[in-house]
Amino acid sequence: AGKKYGLNPAVILAVASIETAYGTSRLATQDRNFFGIKAGSVKSTPHWNGKSRPAPDGGNYRQYASVQDSFYDYGYLMTQSTRYKPVAALSNDVERFATAFINSGYMTGNKEQYRVAIIS
Repeated sequence: AGKKYGLNPAVILAVASIETAYGTSRLATQDRNFFGIKAGSVKSTPHWNGKSRPAPDGGNYRQYASVQDSFYDYGYLMTQSTRYKPVAALSNDVERFATAFINSGYMTGNKEQYRVAIIS
């Protein structure tokens, strides 16, 4: 995903680790969704076939056919979305990426804790 979409693999893995409790969450183990990506109004992407399941806080989480599809879809989202493209451009500067990422609207919760976790 890093090579395919020009993203720093370290930040990809950091986000996946945080979003899935190091791959132990239900999203990771059952849905192969390593990034907590919701379906939203999108019907499909090149790496997601449109399958989803209800999220506890509303909406639906994407379900992926493979782990690789999840990682590729994250790369696709980060580099193709107007909202996230400026964040993706910072992926080789982990500190700047982390600060931009927590302010992009991607995540909810304790932003400073998330920022520090990406950097570490």
